[in-house]
Amino acid sequence: MDKKLILGVFVVICAIAIGLHIGMNDQNFIKVETSSQQVLTDESVTLENSIESGEMVAKDNTLENSPTPIGKQKEKYIPESVKAVYATGWVMGTPSLRKSMIESLKENGFNAIVIDIKDEAGQLTYDSKVQTAVDIKASKTMVRDIVSVINELKENDIFVIGRIVTFKDPIYALKVDSAAYKMEDGSTWKDYGGRSWPNPYNEESWEYPIALAKEAAELGFQEIQFDYIRFPSSEGKVKNIAFGFDSATKSKADVICGFLEKVMEELSGYNIPVSADVFGITTKRDGDFENIGQDFARIANIVDIVCPMVYPSHYANNEYKIARPDKNPYDIIYYSLSDAMKRLESYDIKENSVEVETENEEAAEVVEGVESADSSDSAEGVIVQENSAELSISEAGSIEYVQEDIQVNNEVVEEEENKGRIRADNIEALKKYGVRIRPYLQDFTASWLGKGNYLTYGEEEVREQIQASYDLGIEDFCLWDPSNKYCFSALKLVEQEQ
Repeated sequence: MDKKLILGVFVVICAIAIGLHIGMNDQNFIKVETSSQQVLTDESVTLENSIESGEMVAKDNTLENSPTPIGKQKEKYIPESVKAVYATGWVMGTPSLRKSMIESLKENGFNAIVIDIKDEAGQLTYDSKVQTAVDIKASKTMVRDIVSVINELKENDIFVIGRIVTFKDPIYALKVDSAAYKMEDGSTWKDYGGRSWPNPYNEESWEYPIALAKEAAELGFQEIQFDYIRFPSSEGKVKNIAFGFDSATKSKADVICGFLEKVMEELSGYNIPVSADVFGITTKRDGDFENIGQDFARIANIVDIVCPMVYPSHYANNEYKIARPDKNPYDIIYYSLSDAMKRLESYDIKENSVEVETENEEAAEVVEGVESADSSDSAEGVIVQENSAELSISEAGSIEYVQEDIQVNNEVVEEEENKGRIRADNIEALKKYGVRIRPYLQDFTASWLGKGNYLTYGEEEVREQIQASYDLGIEDFCLWDPSNKYCFSALKLVEQEQ
């Protein structure tokens, strides 16, 4: 019996030990499973928070291999094709004028409007609560209830864009003298009109326009547009400016791009598109050749929409071998926007090359190849415009094409034949580059150019500009007239021809 008892006790002890072992393993499994669930939950929260904050999060390997520039988010809402006009604060603040503007937009197929938040004089359209605006008394209350006006526009299916004139602000530069340009003797630099300007090299001058942009997003504006993102050019004796700060190590283009990168970062949480206005001439060559801080391709790589101001009246005589640019609206728009596509293509090639040649000779050949690429071989169908052919008619009536500098395959006849291909190529290219081009088009008469140098702009001249843009697959545009008197019917004429 004693042996049986001892054996029984032994069996019981073994059973208990086995049970404890199994129980502990089960508990460990539960802990591991719970931990895994917690990790998944934390990742989900991180993903959700990242999206809410505006940060792009890679959801698969393809996105991981295609990083999106700061603040560029695919979920930002922009109408498929923006057809806009510019309006001053005074027009938007006058009920009868605002009503007339809305009716004209809707009746003629327009779907967007650009409204001044801050204009060239530094005046704010509405009563801003931004502390700097309050301190310097910049608000002029042109619009008494900006939220109501924004809502009225939205109710009429009009996309509302707020324009902020950035580095031209005489009110701010006067009241906040530390942010203004200085000369070597420490005195404040002024333009020919006696106005001081904020210095972009001084990052203190960045804070005010960014604060206004944030406020505008909260008020309901659907896009923020930055104008005058540049240094002075012909407005004064620029050579007298002592830029200071890090101007010895940073180029003007570096500073402007740095500002825009800061804008994209600061506005990322608002999930609102950002656009930037640039001189039309910036589309013609790579880099900041105007020395005002505007490099078209670099800026396009930062913001969501780039807006070249390609007004025919603003091009010098014989630009693009056109004797009187203002009298040839279609050609100027076509050539300048073709060059805009070329800038994007050349920048994309240089930035995304897998292997870069290190020898100077080989590197020069690569750049030269980009600059003189034959458009017929281009993946994007970009037209080489800088050395366009001259057309002459001989006495026998035959047509000769005189080639200059490089071979150009896109003459007027070929442009007509290839419109469909060019449009399709450019549309795909813009998708690839992740940017929209929205040109500002001229709807005013440049009588200051003098007799014989300008046209009285009306429906036909505006139609030609819109058509040129459409022919290149660029169906976003904004008409500009300081007096806000537009040839709205020009758009219908273009739409009828499509």
